[in-house]
Amino acid sequence: MSRAFGVNTWVWTSPLTDAALAELAPRISGWGFDVVELPVENPGDWDPARAAKVLGDHGLSAAVALVMGDGRELVGTDADTVARTRDYLRHVVDVAATVGAPAIAGPAYASVGRTWRMTPAERADRYAELRDGLGPVVEHARAAGVTVAVEPLNRYETSLINTVDQALEAIDGLPADGIGLALDVYHMNIEEQSVTGAIARAAGRIAHVQVCANDRGAPGADHLDWPGIVAALDAAGYTGPLVIESFTADNATIATAASIWRPLAASQDAIAVDGLSFLRGVVPQQHA
Repeated sequence: MSRAFGVNTWVWTSPLTDAALAELAPRISGWGFDVVELPVENPGDWDPARAAKVLGDHGLSAAVALVMGDGRELVGTDADTVARTRDYLRHVVDVAATVGAPAIAGPAYASVGRTWRMTPAERADRYAELRDGLGPVVEHARAAGVTVAVEPLNRYETSLINTVDQALEAIDGLPADGIGLALDVYHMNIEEQSVTGAIARAAGRIAHVQVCANDRGAPGADHLDWPGIVAALDAAGYTGPLVIESFTADNATIATAASIWRPLAASQDAIAVDGLSFLRGVVPQQHA
């Protein structure tokens, strides 16, 4: 088995556009990546059919990231907001199907930055509400051959799902062939007592994995146990790509949302190129 490696276009630009992808794809391919992760910030920012052709022309596969901005909520909100959020998520599923991505990954439960205190009973109620909210989306995804990959975020970005254990509880009862977990090492480094232990507990439900340094820079320029993380993913049966997710500081909105206050590498290209070189060194026996 060869391990595929990917990179999110947020490293360079936000929101993604057709022109930006046309410029980035040959560079990403030339560096040796296998996958490009495409964020769907707003429907219509870029054309899925055109993206599929661009990626195909450069020998690249697609991953898709969903984006929970202001007004996208599945819990603790009104019925109209839930309906609009479901429509958005179903659209992202359709985008994934068009570009050939196996999953849509992200915090498919509440807008990023929304936090509130909950008792254990209130949390259980919110998880039940989430399952109701996600149910129709998951059915749509199953019909399209796509998995909804729910991503735990750190405590500063959400109070609803911070850990693997919480995510597994939240999606319990929904069909495993339509919903799983998206693991992001950046958030896991903050929230999990053991990153490798959490990966082990997620075995069989891991649908997508995003990687970066503990400061959101290039993987390897950090204190993380990357050989242990990769070994844990292998032991958990995850065979999908490792996708570098970082962010550009040039877009004020995304830089603020991701708390990017300083350069994370010598250049944005270096985050991708150096990160890929490091990851290949961690799993040399698995890369063709």
